[in-house]
Amino acid sequence: MALSQEPTPVVHLHPRWAATIGADHPGETVHIAGAAAALALGGTGLIGLIARPQRAGSATQAGAASIAMLITIGIVGDPDNYGAQGLLFDPAFLILALPPLAAASAAAPWRAWRHGRVPRPRLLAVTLLALPAVWYGIDQGVMQRNTWPPLADPHYQAHWYAMSVFAFATVLVVAGAALQGRGWRLAATSAAAAASAPAVSSLLDPASASALPTLWAVVALAWSAAVLAVTWRQHRYAGSPGEA
Repeated sequence: MALSQEPTPVVHLHPRWAATIGADHPGETVHIAGAAAALALGGTGLIGLIARPQRAGSATQAGAASIAMLITIGIVGDPDNYGAQGLLFDPAFLILALPPLAAASAAAPWRAWRHGRVPRPRLLAVTLLALPAVWYGIDQGVMQRNTWPPLADPHYQAHWYAMSVFAFATVLVVAGAALQGRGWRLAATSAAAAASAPAVSSLLDPASASALPTLWAVVALAWSAAVLAVTWRQHRYAGSPGEA
C-alpha cells in the first residue's frame, strides 16, 4: 500500500513577523514626524542651494538627502517584493534623488573643502556618536523591504522608506557641516531640529510605528542638544568670511 505523502511546506524567504508590524503598531505619529523632518531637511537645502549656491551648507543638505535616498534604495530594492507591488517606489525615489545630487555636486562651495584637516573636529566627533542612527536607518529600510502588501497593511506603504531616508540624511548633514564652509551652522542646526522631531513624537506616542524606545528617544534629544551646543559655542567668532 502506498504511503500518503505530506505536502511540502512552502518556505518564505521574507520574515512574516516584520510584515505584520503595521497591524500591531497602528499609530503614525513618528512616521509623520520623520517624513516631515526628512522633507524639511532636504527641501530647505535644495531651496537654499537654488537661492544662494555659494553657501556650502545648502549643498550639504541637498546632497545628503539625495545620498540618503540612494542608500535607502539599495536596502529596500527588491525585484520580488511580493508581486512587485512596490516596484514603482525605487525608480520614483531615484528620479527624486539624482537632480538635487547633481546640483549639489556642481555647486561652487565644494571647491572650498580644506584638504588635510577637519575644520570642525568637535562637530565631527558628535556626528560619530550618532552611529546608532545608521543602524536605525538600516532597520527601517529592511522593514520596508519586508512589509509591502499583501502581507502588510497597505496604509504603511513607503512609510518605513521615509524613516530610513530621515535617519541617514540627518547623520550625513551633520558630517558634511563638520567639513564645509559658509552656511554650515544652518545645516547643522537644521539636522539637530530634524533629529529631535521623531524623538519627541516617540516620547509622546511610544506605541506608534517606528517609535524609538524611551531611552533612545532621550539619547536622540541629548544628541540634538550636543549638536546645537557645539555648533553655536563659538558663535561670537562667526564673523570671518565663509564660516557663518
